[in-house]
Amino acid sequence: AVDRECAAVRTGVALFEQSSFGKIRVQGRDAAGVLGRLCAGDINRIERANYTTMLNDSGGMASDLTVIRESEDSFLMITGTAQVTQDTDHVRRAIGDAFATVTDITSGLGTFLLTGPEARAVLQPLIPSDLSTEAFPFGMVREIEVGATRVLAVRMSFAGEIGWELHAATE
Repeated sequence: AVDRECAAVRTGVALFEQSSFGKIRVQGRDAAGVLGRLCAGDINRIERANYTTMLNDSGGMASDLTVIRESEDSFLMITGTAQVTQDTDHVRRAIGDAFATVTDITSGLGTFLLTGPEARAVLQPLIPSDLSTEAFPFGMVREIEVGATRVLAVRMSFAGEIGWELHAATE
């Protein structure tokens, strides 16, 4: 089964269910400042997936995660399944007196990864948006419609092939 799965990702397309990945929303007028102090990378690019590390008080790595700036005062953090409680607490403690909130929204967002060299060919007929590399480059984030569902599409893949993480409300 593992050989078939690897071959599908390498030569065709595969769909991975990743809903257990942690999803954390950080919001408020001070959210950018709080995350800017915690994250080693630039998390300020809107409509971009910013893969970064979150640092501990000693400047060491507390977690590796993806941070998406949804708007001026709202961020979505996508972290490992086993990291969500720790990462939520780490951000909560860093907020202190700042005007920001942190919420674990893992159960509210279902996540799929569509990946492999044929991923675009599978997804493109389902949506009106252009999925070409020029229109939707690696790291880009945008809302798309898949059928009647609004989906947050993130152009990235941990499998090393072309792919999209697709996040939609579990309802």
